[in-house]
Amino acid sequence: MIFIPFPFVIAEIVIFFMATQHWGFLNALGLYLLPCLLGFIILTTVGRMALMSLQSTVMRGQLPASKMLHSGAIFLSGLLFLIPSFFARVLAVILFLPGLRHLAVWRFKVYMAKQVAKGAASFKFGGPFGFGAGNMGGGFRYYEYKDDGAGFQETHEERDVYESNVLDVTPLKITHEKKNEDDKS
Repeated sequence: MIFIPFPFVIAEIVIFFMATQHWGFLNALGLYLLPCLLGFIILTTVGRMALMSLQSTVMRGQLPASKMLHSGAIFLSGLLFLIPSFFARVLAVILFLPGLRHLAVWRFKVYMAKQVAKGAASFKFGGPFGFGAGNMGGGFRYYEYKDDGAGFQETHEERDVYESNVLDVTPLKITHEKKNEDDKS
């Protein structure tokens, strides 16, 4: 369940009553519900836009991490537009406008880099198949299939890691010279 602090609820009610006194009830209600339509439009189109943007980024040979963060920010702005709250709409506008979105994504990257540098951002693995609930022992779990009717069973020894050979592939030199009639062999 989402916990909303009580002062924000009171502030929302006060802002709505001030808007009703200034513009009238139906206009204030329209101003509260119109961004919900914008949020719905953003949510329906952001998936397609994100997929096309990721495809073009990968086709150019670039890493799509930044595009994914921007697409996630636009998606989050669409979700925030759906919430009829003044504060959620302010955050939605920040994540929707390109200049402010770039600033928010940059700030998020800096925050995550600091968390990773100090070791606060850790990932815990546990649960079935080596991932899932982090409170179940941590670390990867290895399973092997036994044909004795028991199916998959957890093994406590690590898997063998084999070294692989890397092939050195040198490209062929292709020339576009015409052959002489004498060199048919």
